[in-house]
Amino acid sequence: MARSLSALMPFYNAQHLALRVVPPYIDGLSDLTPEWEIVLVDDGSSDATPDVLCDLAQAYPQIKLALHAQPRGMYLAYCTALALSRGEFVFIPLHHRPVSLDGLHRLWSASAEVPVVVGLYGDPSSKPHAECVLLHRSATSPILPALSSPERLAQVLARFEPHVATVSLRAEAQSSSGLERPKSYATSDGPEALPPPPKSTLPRSALAIFSRLKQFALDE
Repeated sequence: MARSLSALMPFYNAQHLALRVVPPYIDGLSDLTPEWEIVLVDDGSSDATPDVLCDLAQAYPQIKLALHAQPRGMYLAYCTALALSRGEFVFIPLHHRPVSLDGLHRLWSASAEVPVVVGLYGDPSSKPHAECVLLHRSATSPILPALSSPERLAQVLARFEPHVATVSLRAEAQSSSGLERPKSYATSDGPEALPPPPKSTLPRSALAIFSRLKQFALDE
């Protein structure tokens, strides 16, 4: 039986960022396992983020969505996403910069051997930082509260040794070296580059919705 995977992605006032990062993961996760889903959470955004996420959820049956009536913070947004998820494994992109397909495959392969896998990005001359985590569902309880602090996350991960694997994502991240390092909690103050339509096999209605989302972003 195929292993199941859930990606948890909360957003707050990040309508353009959501358009940029969610579609690549639709393609990427579907290439890892047939049992995948993305759980989106809007944490009480005051911009059009809820509308963007609703359109994505309507276009793809593998996407679940929760809407907070008011901002509740990153930790509770992740808790909401986890409660809606059903995957045996949980993928959390900490900086909402899409990981390449090759990087996702290497993370997924490593997760078959250990319960916690950390994707690292950083120049060899500097201290690498955690770009994402892929973990067995049983390991989420102590890790979710630590996601807002790199130092706290490092301390929690140290307790899992030797059951933690690291995967270097330096090659993938370099391709987007012109991008400013995003915050851990997906927020955006202005327009982001628009993504291409995902390559996954989709009903025509889904592609039409995606085109409408792009036009909406251009009209902003």
